[in-house]
Amino acid sequence: MRLNEHTAVVGPSVVLVPYRQEHVKTYHEWMSRPEILELTASEPLTLEKEYDMQRKWREDDDKLTFIILARDIDASEPVSAGDITKLPMVGDVNVFLTQPDEAELEIMIAGMLSLVFRLLHELNCEEDAYRRRGLARCALQLLLTYITAPPLSIAVSNLVAKIGKDNAPSIALFRSLGFELATEPNVFNEVSLRYTATEPESNWVRGTQLFYADA
Repeated sequence: MRLNEHTAVVGPSVVLVPYRQEHVKTYHEWMSRPEILELTASEPLTLEKEYDMQRKWREDDDKLTFIILARDIDASEPVSAGDITKLPMVGDVNVFLTQPDEAELEIMIAGMLSLVFRLLHELNCEEDAYRRRGLARCALQLLLTYITAPPLSIAVSNLVAKIGKDNAPSIALFRSLGFELATEPNVFNEVSLRYTATEPESNWVRGTQLFYADA
């Protein structure tokens, strides 16, 4: 989506940045892992196709994606564009505007280097510096903050997530942020969760920093 192609969203432990060409090779490496393909119900793509997909995500009006970067600097300090270029990629978070009354959310946290993928905030390798830091939760909170404010202004009642019925960590993550099960498993073995919290602002990130990165 062109709307966010120059926007970075800064939180206490992660920064969301547009999916750009410089991210494609790392993303392609993640999506070559069988465990990630299975958990995300995805098909493997060639690197060329991945570059095509990146351009499509940037241009389509019904898809918005951010790459998640782990923030290793003091959260009390503001972040500059120079800081962002040094932060490691750890996942992505997406919104699909699937129909007039529905906005579907997805999130993936991938391992670093040879680390094994796991949703939520658990990565099972001892050397993983990002274990149990709540990166997925923070990224989702930032996304909710961004998409429910102008210019998108998506109504909270329209927020949904479709997750594999056996993906307990991801289901637990969304439920912790105010989503509740809305449908039984479909033919794809997915369940739908819809946002139902009565006080949505409690799940947003206060003081979220927005700024415009270089084109």
